[in-house]
Amino acid sequence: MNTEVSTLTKSLILHGLVGLGYYATCSRYQLLSKEVLQSQGTLFALSSIAHTFLQPHTKEELNSSDMLPLVLITLAKAWTEVSWKTQALCTAVLGGSTLLINKSLNWHPEIPRNPHPERPRHPNPQVPKDPNPKGLMEPLDCSTQIGTTTICIQTGDLLQSPVEAIVNAANTTLLGGGGIDGIIHRAAGPNLLKECEAIPEIRPGHRINTGEAKVTGSHNIQKCNSQVHSIVHTAGPKGGTPNRQKLLADAYQNCLIEAAKSSIRSIAFPAISVGIFGYPVQEAQDIAFATVREYVEQNPKKFDLIIFAYLQSNPMHLVAAKNAWESKIAPLSQ
Repeated sequence: MNTEVSTLTKSLILHGLVGLGYYATCSRYQLLSKEVLQSQGTLFALSSIAHTFLQPHTKEELNSSDMLPLVLITLAKAWTEVSWKTQALCTAVLGGSTLLINKSLNWHPEIPRNPHPERPRHPNPQVPKDPNPKGLMEPLDCSTQIGTTTICIQTGDLLQSPVEAIVNAANTTLLGGGGIDGIIHRAAGPNLLKECEAIPEIRPGHRINTGEAKVTGSHNIQKCNSQVHSIVHTAGPKGGTPNRQKLLADAYQNCLIEAAKSSIRSIAFPAISVGIFGYPVQEAQDIAFATVREYVEQNPKKFDLIIFAYLQSNPMHLVAAKNAWESKIAPLSQ
């Protein structure tokens, strides 16, 4: 079982506090006899321990182990003198507390990460057979080929991109934030935070410098898109950062460099640094497209597919992307 020891300890402590509180309250106001309390307390302890050490599940699911506390605590009625009405109330309090504690801990079984998994290669990377089975990514009329690499613009949810890795526009802590950073961390689940926390700090509170990149597993994102097995995290510059043009270009280039080191053949970029970082949108997209084009020209066989992903709901970013495509990429096809 992949549950953290700290989570198990927290669960047992919370159950212990509930049991002590229940026993103390019933004893103080003489709500139940000592015999009944001892029987219920013993079964509550057994059910809590058993439920805690069973294989964890997602909090959206309800499986048979969730009913264990309710069944065991209700068994106290078999040898104690207590009415069914009173026993039902006791079961609801103690059994319900167990369910709430385990659900609030939000345990998920960890998806093991293999940094170099065996990945099927599509026979024609330029035209994938079914890159969008859910209809969530829509290609625009912006696509070109350099060597083995297809570069294109698509609209839709970045997490649904038909690629092996998505890029996270993160901050230097790598511990989540606003915008796409927060969306990716929430989708990937707590194991992504754990993996990021394990990355050594280069200075207190910071794990990368602006313009650098790190690769992690995708964790729970594979539940909604099995193709995405990795996340490439990069920290772009803010709009007021000195030397912002070079730092933004470094962010895009280092994402490609780190992805290639991890044998990643397809990758999708969001618009790095725009939004809450306040970077001018058109300048950011011009740099993004120019940097990726230059890298692919120098390394035409490193990738099969590079996507620039945008939301249809953000027309300003999409217009900037089309303008950047026309000035930085389209001339390659002429």
